[in-house]
Formats: sequence, C-alpha cells, structure tokens
Amino acid sequence: MLQMTCLCGRVRLRVAKRPEFIHACNCTLCAKAGARWGYFHPSEVEIAGETRGYCREDKADPAAEVHFCGRCGTTTHFTLTPSAVAKFGDVQGG
Repeated sequence: MLQMTCLCGRVRLRVAKRPEFIHACNCTLCAKAGARWGYFHPSEVEIAGETRGYCREDKADPAAEVHFCGRCGTTTHFTLTPSAVAKFGDVQGG
C-alpha cells in the first residue's frame, strides 16, 4: 500500500500497489510542478480531502485536469476530462 499526502496533509491519496512505471511528462504544466506520474484506474485510487483543479487553457480540448491542494498548493493527481475518457478510456495519475 502506498500512502501519499500534500505538504500540509489535508489531501491524502492511497493506492494498493506500485505503478508499473513512472512517467516524467515534459509539458510546461508538469515541468513547472515537477510532476512524475504513475497511472491507475480511478477505482484503484482513494483520495481524501478537498482539491482544486486546473485544465490547461492553451488547449482547445485539454485531456487532463490537474488537482492540487487549495491550502499548500501541492500537485496531487490528475483526472482525465470526459472527452479524453471517451477517446482513451479512464486512467488517473497520482
């Protein structure tokens, strides 16, 4: 079991297994956040606490909404937008 938190501890994530690989995305948003992603089906991830979301505004149809703690600002995970789920299936990054 992996347990992760934001810096202040208000957002907590749990997954039962390690990801098969870690992706170091090089888009501007991920690079600025220092994000490294493991991919899971949403049913495999438990998220507790309130997050805020952000979708890139420079994309006509952004594929992901990045979530972060509204108090400390730590990037916690992403969810796919409905249009991305329709195209690719449903995964979640954490």
